[in-house]
Amino acid sequence: MCGGAIGGSTQYHGRGAIQRRTRVTFYLSTTHRKRRPCFGTNDVVLRTDTGDAVVIKTVGEVLDSRVIEKSIELAINRTTGVITLRPSASA
Repeated sequence: MCGGAIGGSTQYHGRGAIQRRTRVTFYLSTTHRKRRPCFGTNDVVLRTDTGDAVVIKTVGEVLDSRVIEKSIELAINRTTGVITLRPSASA
């Protein structure tokens, strides 16, 4: 990996007139796209809807409500010095 940034790009998919095509967004290496492969060899292109679904699913599997509640509690405590959330019924 070149260490370059990941960015978004759109392309039209389908055939025929542009009005009948669907605009699709992708994640890709901006170094590879803008500066050509000699600067960045990462030519992976991933549809954003696929990438976003995988990230959301993975985060949902890792985080449960107790982790989210504790994170919010810690954030509030850091900013106000007061914990305002009640313990959850499952704790």
